[in-house]
Amino acid sequence: MSEKVKEEGSCGKSCEACPHRQANDCPGCTRGPGQKGVGECELARCRREHGYPPCSACRFRVSCGTYRRWHDAAQDRLDERRAEIDRRLELSQTDPDLSLLLWILFWLTLLGTFSIRLTTSGGDAAQQELFWSIAGLVRTAACGVLFLRLSKEENTYRTAGLFTLVSVALSLLTLFLPADAMGGGLILVLGLCGTGLSIAAEYYECSAHAALAERWDEQLAGKWRMLWKWRAAALIAAAAAMLLSAVPTLSLLLVLFVIAAMAVTGIWKLVCLYRTAKLFGSNG
Repeated sequence: MSEKVKEEGSCGKSCEACPHRQANDCPGCTRGPGQKGVGECELARCRREHGYPPCSACRFRVSCGTYRRWHDAAQDRLDERRAEIDRRLELSQTDPDLSLLLWILFWLTLLGTFSIRLTTSGGDAAQQELFWSIAGLVRTAACGVLFLRLSKEENTYRTAGLFTLVSVALSLLTLFLPADAMGGGLILVLGLCGTGLSIAAEYYECSAHAALAERWDEQLAGKWRMLWKWRAAALIAAAAAMLLSAVPTLSLLLVLFVIAAMAVTGIWKLVCLYRTAKLFGSNG
C-alpha cells in the first residue's frame, strides 16, 4: 500500500495497524468499505448497507452476533480467501473434459425435457410414433454413455450409466412385442422393470452429481439429493398408473400428478445441471 489510511475500522481496530490488511488486499473500511465477494468483511458489509458509523458507535452492537466476532473478522477473511485459492487449485486438477461432458448432458436433458413430437399429414401415424419413441431412447442411451464417461471423475456415475442403458434396452424391447394377451402382459412386466431401473438410475445420477458438487458447493449438492426423491415419486406414480389402468379416475389423477411433477422436477434438474456445469466451467 503506497498510502496508509489512518482510520478506525468497522471492527474498532486501526486500519493502519491491522496485521491482516495487506494479506487481505483491504483498502480500508472508509475507502472500500471492505471487499465484495470472497473474503468480504461482514462488519464492513453491514456498515455499508445500513450507513452506520463504526461498530463502536452502533447502538445495536451489544446484541449483534457479527460484532461478537470482531476480533476474528480479519483472520476469518484471510482463511476464506485461502480456502477459495485451494478450491480453484483443486478445480484446475479435475478432468479437463468434465465441463464439456456436463454441458453435453445438460443439452441432452434439455432436449428430453422440452421435446416436441412433430407429425406430418402423410405416412403412418404408428410409424411416426415409433420413430419418436426410438429417438427418445437414443437420447437416453446417449446420457447413459455420458454417465460411463463421467465415472472417471465420480464412480457413482458408472452405476447410473449401467441402469440407464439396461432400462433403454427393456424399453426398446417393448416397442416390438406383439400387443396380444401374452405380449401385453409381458409389456406390462417389462414396463414395470424399466420404471424400477429408471428410479435407480435417477437416484445414482443425482447422487453422483451431488458427490461431484459437494466439495465446492454444499448447497447445490443438497438440491441434487432432494431432487431425486421428487423424481422417484413421479416415476412410482407412473408405475401405479399402469397397474391401476382398470380404475380410470384414479389412474387419471396419477397421470396428472406425474405430468405436473415431471415438468417441475425437469426444470429443477436443468437448473441444477446448469449450475453444476458452470461450477466446472472455469476449468475448460
